Amino acid sequence: MSLTVTREEVAPGIARLIVPTATLPPATATNAWLLGDEHLTIVDPGASDPAVQAAVVEALAGDRVERIVLTHHHPDHTSGARHLAAATGAPVVGHPDTEPLFGPLDATLREGDTLAIGTHSWAVVHTPGHAHGHICLTRASDGHAVVGDLLAGEGTILIAPPEGHLATYLHSLARMRDLGIQTALPAHGPALDAQASLALYLHHRNHRSEQVRDVLADGPASPIQLARTIYAELPPAVHQIAALQLNAHLTWWIEQDAVVRPSEDTFAWSTPS
Repeated sequence: MSLTVTREEVAPGIARLIVPTATLPPATATNAWLLGDEHLTIVDPGASDPAVQAAVVEALAGDRVERIVLTHHHPDHTSGARHLAAATGAPVVGHPDTEPLFGPLDATLREGDTLAIGTHSWAVVHTPGHAHGHICLTRASDGHAVVGDLLAGEGTILIAPPEGHLATYLHSLARMRDLGIQTALPAHGPALDAQASLALYLHHRNHRSEQVRDVLADGPASPIQLARTIYAELPPAVHQIAALQLNAHLTWWIEQDAVVRPSEDTFAWSTPS
């Protein structure tokens, strides 16, 4: 793993540290978003390697860290939080649903809370679906939003049951679309055109559900069999992860009374009730 931590200015009062992390390929790093100017809020310091954790602290040596925000509990977002908190004295905060999975938080953030960061106000939006306690931060003054793993500028977002829930994730995508955010600051990859990305993600997930329906219309199948058909262009080594993703679509169809489960690992299309 590379030990290099890169800092980039993105917009007034917004920068990112590109931090090498043990994340889901093809991504190799997690963005630790730096919000503010003189007093910083750090979002998602995910470094697990002690040398990378030290490099993050060094990269922030000239800054005063006011708080550390976790968008959710996954290790590629949180593994450096305790180390950074010890080095800076900053509290670690996140949604209450993150606490049972991450550990004790110094304070919690809920839907509708706001953070005063410099001259800007950032609103907390609870956006579960990828993880129960997932939150985004939105800056209404110019439409920027820190979106964690709601969207990705590199790779994809895994919705893996039982924690991942497709209907909830689609609702979170639609909520952020309707809030009118303009620039999405994801945890992986570069900043995104928020409205275009949200529309693309909603279309893509619905299209994937349609593909599951079409395959099951030809006969019962297991998630791995669905993955081999729907993701035929991908290497076989990726099919197991793809099968996890397809479980979310199968759950969505089951909730629509359109798919039944004849056996533990077999799913079949049925006539919706």
